[in-house]
Amino acid sequence: AVVSTQSGHYGRAFIETLKILKFGTPHSMFELFKFCPKSEKLRLQIPLQKLDVSQHNFLYMSCKIWNNLTGHVFEKCCLNENGLVVPGSAPNSDLSASTGFMKKKLKSHLLSLQLQGEVNTW
Repeated sequence: AVVSTQSGHYGRAFIETLKILKFGTPHSMFELFKFCPKSEKLRLQIPLQKLDVSQHNFLYMSCKIWNNLTGHVFEKCCLNENGLVVPGSAPNSDLSASTGFMKKKLKSHLLSLQLQGEVNTW
C-alpha cells in the first residue's frame, strides 16, 4: 500500500522528532523540545505561538504530530506486581525502541488511518 503525501509528511516529522529526542542531535534542536512534566506518556510541550504563521514551523508542528501519534506507535506498559505502571518496562515503549521498529509501526498506523477514509484524521 502507498502512504499518502499528508501521511508521509506526518511520518517523516515523527521519525525526525524521534531521532532528535533519542540521539540528542542536532543539539540546538534537542534543547527546544521539552517533555510535559509528570507525564509518563512521552508527551511534548507544545510551544506557545502568538501568530498563526508561527504555527507552521517544525518545532510547533512536530510536537503536535508527536503527541497525536505516540499513543498509537509506542508499545503500552503493563502494570507491575504492585499495580504500578513503570515507564519503559515494556519493550519498545520508550525512546530506547529501535528506529526500524518505530517506522514499521508508524507506517502501519498511518495506513490504517488512510483506509478509514476520513481526511481529517490523516
